[in-house]
Amino acid sequence: SVSLYKICQPLDLKRKKEILCILIVIFVSRASPAYGPGVEWWQIDVLGFTPEFYASLAQISLILSFIGLALFSKKIINRDIGLVLLIIVIINRFKQKENEDFNERNN
Repeated sequence: SVSLYKICQPLDLKRKKEILCILIVIFVSRASPAYGPGVEWWQIDVLGFTPEFYASLAQISLILSFIGLALFSKKIINRDIGLVLLIIVIINRFKQKENEDFNERNN
């Protein structure tokens, strides 16, 4: 934190707020629990997904992410970085909550 303080000293207030927002978002996203290998095991063993099918789903997800990034890159760039990161964290949390609810219903 001392080195961050030294780095941020010459910056204007707006940049300092942006850096603070980024730090908060990174902290919150890292503090959120991850899915872990148990979800992958459950999808393969309980749902009957083959590892190949699971890998295909991961590739499709990656491709759709790149397409979405290409389509919305100008809108993302023109927004405040704090808002963009906040929206990403909220979407990630809803995805995690959806998986948690699904797992509870099927256990």
